[in-house]
Amino acid sequence: MDSPIKYLIKEIFIKAKEESGQTSIYGCCNYLEQRFRDDFKCYDGTSSRSFARLHQKYVEESQQEKATPKPTLLNAMSQYLGYQDYKDFLLNHGQTDKQLSFDLKATKFTKISISQRSIIAVLILMVCSLFSYIIFIDDYPPDPECMIWKNTHYEKISCELSLNIEKAGQIIGFDLKLYENMKMIPSSEVKVGESYYYKVGRDSVQFFSSRGLHPENGKDLKPVTDYIVGKYVQDKQPTQVQ
Repeated sequence: MDSPIKYLIKEIFIKAKEESGQTSIYGCCNYLEQRFRDDFKCYDGTSSRSFARLHQKYVEESQQEKATPKPTLLNAMSQYLGYQDYKDFLLNHGQTDKQLSFDLKATKFTKISISQRSIIAVLILMVCSLFSYIIFIDDYPPDPECMIWKNTHYEKISCELSLNIEKAGQIIGFDLKLYENMKMIPSSEVKVGESYYYKVGRDSVQFFSSRGLHPENGKDLKPVTDYIVGKYVQDKQPTQVQ
């Protein structure tokens, strides 16, 4: 069964192929870039290269990137498929924290049946949550299975999308190593060979305690060198973390 985001991305590529007549992924990515920027005024994460990465991660499953599409892109993709936004996409499918397990092309709903299914799904979720609370509550509730970046570090969060719809594009699966090691650090803690950086602007740098990808935009973090320390740490004390 596909996750909501995976299902959504598969559908936009199916629609792009039908609309554009393109047979190659490269052609579809170029078409999606033009559509999203011209029709939805969405520029963040909508380059043809970005769409290609999404296809590799969610459709081909050939990449294991941690980053997920931002809320603005999720909303634009939902609008491309005819929904008001990503929240509307989830609610119209009766989506809670369960994975999508149906094929919209095989099942056609009227507006009335969609509303009824959404109401039923919410009621079922409330009943299940109540029973789960009554049966399993104790002094040590189970740890959440997801996490989200909070300014300078990762915080644990429930994977239940119905409780965190506005944060859906930011939530990732819980990764203990990433959770414990990835922190944004002040310049006073920067060490060559142990710290990593991301250049935000011409004179603005963010420092991190672990190698990997930037928690918010998925860009590669680079190792701190003596040159970086000399330019952004020693010569410009104190350096504020952005």
